[in-house]
Amino acid sequence: MEGGRVRNVPVTIGGSSYVPPIPIESVVKENIERIVLSEKESIDIAIELCLYL
Repeated sequence: MEGGRVRNVPVTIGGSSYVPPIPIESVVKENIERIVLSEKESIDIAIELCLYL
């Protein structure tokens, strides 16, 4: 529904009592920038972004 936005509402995982913390938007943006600006191969950057997101 809001693709491309950082989650700002709590979520639950079925069958578990774990509730993931709400991410801090500034930290998410910093991490994405760090990954994108790394000196790795393009495919490695893409894989790391996929796993992070």
